Parts: sequence; C-alpha cells; structure tokens
Amino acid sequence: MTTTGIEFHRPTSLEEALTILRDAGREGIAKAGGTDVMLLLKHEAVRPRVMVGLSALSELKGIRRDKSVIAIGAGTTIAALERDAVLAEHAQGLLDAAHRMATAQIRTVATVGGNLASAAACGDLAPVLIALDATIHLRSAAGERELPLTEFFTGPRTTVLAPDELITRIEFPAAKKRSASSYAKFGYRGGSQIAVVAAAAQVNRDGSVAERVRLVMGAVAPIPFLVKGASVLTGRPVEGAALEAACAAAASECRPISDIRGSEAYRRTISSVVARQALESAWRRSAGHES
Repeated sequence: MTTTGIEFHRPTSLEEALTILRDAGREGIAKAGGTDVMLLLKHEAVRPRVMVGLSALSELKGIRRDKSVIAIGAGTTIAALERDAVLAEHAQGLLDAAHRMATAQIRTVATVGGNLASAAACGDLAPVLIALDATIHLRSAAGERELPLTEFFTGPRTTVLAPDELITRIEFPAAKKRSASSYAKFGYRGGSQIAVVAAAAQVNRDGSVAERVRLVMGAVAPIPFLVKGASVLTGRPVEGAALEAACAAAASECRPISDIRGSEAYRRTISSVVARQALESAWRRSAGHES
C-alpha cells in the first residue's frame, strides 16, 4: 500500500468537505474511520488523487431523538452505538449488531456511514436498519436527497452514492410500545466473525399476536433483502406453524453463493435457523421478556 501522491484534506466543515469532493470528481474519496478505505488502498482497489478526512466534522456525529424519529450521524462510531441509551430503548437490534461487529479496537474508529458505504454483502448494520424501516440522507455540494435504505444498495460493494456525495445521517421511527428489534448471525469465530448468514427482525406486538413483522436477511444475497414470506406472521403469534413458514421463506428467498465460508446449500439451510433466532428474540423483547 502507498499513499504517495494522494492529496489529503481534513476539512472543518461539511460544506468544505463537499466542495473538495465536487472539485475532485471521480478522483476523490472520503475517509471516516478508514477501516474499509485503507484496505481498498492496500489492495489497490481504489487509486484516488484526493482523500477527504471526515473525522473533524462534528455535524456528522451523534445519536438524537426528535419526537418520533431517531437520527444517527454517519460519522458516529460503532462503539458509540453500543453504549447509547436511546438505542437501548428503541433499537436493540442495532446494539446486537454493534456488539458482534469486528473487534473492540475497530469499533472505536469504524463509523456507521462507512459501514453502509462499503456495501459489503456481510455488513452487519444494513439488515437491522432496513428492518427498522430506515431512510438514508445523502448530501453533495448541489443539495441533499433522502431515500429508503432498501434503495441504497445496488449490488455487492455498489450503491447509488455519487462520487461527490456523502452519507450524512440515517433516520428511522422510534419504537412504539410493545415493539422490538433483534439481530442474529452465524460465523466461525466467537469474537469478530464475518457473517456467513445474518438476520434482523422487527416486531410490533398487538396483545398476543404480531401486528407487523419485518425480517431482513444478510450475507445470503448480493444485498440485504426483506423476506416477503414473513408476512405470514401478521396477525399471529410468532411461534408454531406460522414461524416455521416464515423461516422456510427466509431460506427459499435467499440467493447465497458458495465460497470459502460455506456452500450455497449450507447457507440456505442455516438461513432458516438464524431467521428463527432473530424472530424469536424480537418477539420475546416485544413482550418485555428480554433486554
């Protein structure tokens, strides 16, 4: 890896950062925590002329609740997610994902925006945020746009993010009473394992039945996806035959690949197991039976 010849900027305002990226065009790259960007540089997957460091931009950091909406700045670290009281109340699934992501050292520098922008199929945050019905806010020197997170990813390592745009924040609805989220994944190491199969669930409970269920699978398709067959749980308890059908749908709707971590058939089989873990955890939490 070499950074020779790269022009490095450390702007002190978002406007300054966006102006530099605009002027650099396709020769520019943004760096927040750098845990993904530096690997890309190492393997010469990118060869920028200009690098824009975002660590000084306080407007990209923090977690806030504004009435019924939770907003997470793109520059917020994964470690900050782990210890946030707002998320502990409204998005336990995000805490699940943060606790299981990489190592403690990496979590202190890796950021929410960087994790999403990398668009790795095995990324931990995207499935949970999609389950939470999140929107993503993008900004360039020309203006701002927002879109559902489901529309952000276009394929493995590819997104709709333009070269001159930055992710500024993620927003999702605050949890209603008797609703909860969860995240589960299967990997080969107890600590910083990369997901072989991942699942996120969000359940709104109405008495003894589920009023609304969102199940999202990760690492078993080019991009995270909502399981359509999970709708079988609407109006029913998350148990028994309905739960079996939702888990079977997770396995049948996924499009896994075969690689060093597992075959297509193995991933498909494990998908139903991990989906069950996520759904059952969210269901218990929605009744106040699990922290």
